[in-house]
Amino acid sequence: MSVKPHIQHRSSTDATDEYDCGHCGGARTPYASVAGSFCSTECLRSHKQSKRARELLELLENDHRFCYTCFAHLKDVQQPPSRWGLSESVTGIQHLRPPARSGERTINRDSELAKDEARTGTICRCGNTDHRHRESTIQRIGGMDVAEQLIEAIDILRDEGKHEVGVDDRRLREVAERELPLADPLRFALTEAVILE
Repeated sequence: MSVKPHIQHRSSTDATDEYDCGHCGGARTPYASVAGSFCSTECLRSHKQSKRARELLELLENDHRFCYTCFAHLKDVQQPPSRWGLSESVTGIQHLRPPARSGERTINRDSELAKDEARTGTICRCGNTDHRHRESTIQRIGGMDVAEQLIEAIDILRDEGKHEVGVDDRRLREVAERELPLADPLRFALTEAVILE
């Protein structure tokens, strides 16, 4: 969120600069700011939690082993034996796990000249064929199953040393269980569950 000054004229000689809060967008004055950009410590805390939740979701989005819609663990990757003499560019051998199957998926090209192509790939039991696509409708329908799979995926990545973000599993379940009228309730639940040191 950008910081935009708002000049409010109380009289011709008295002007006070007001700026948008870096989290909620509310008005704040320079002398009453928290950490230079926020209107309150609650907004600073929420901003930090949101940032860490976003980092976790980006990590999951870019890890092809997990479905980005329901967070199911789709693949295991094993290192090839050293006797095979493969280069370091080989990351491993992939094995599908029970929530996944191999099948045909459509690759949509944005160019007007290109046509849709069909390719074989991993398909999740939730129906997602693109590991980087997140379908919020399926997440809402999946409810607690999706929340449990998200917790499991976060734990796996933490155990692998890919992040150090603490998540309160109980809090995530508690918030995910509520039916929230939000566009992305699971992201909200994860944000609320992030533990700050």
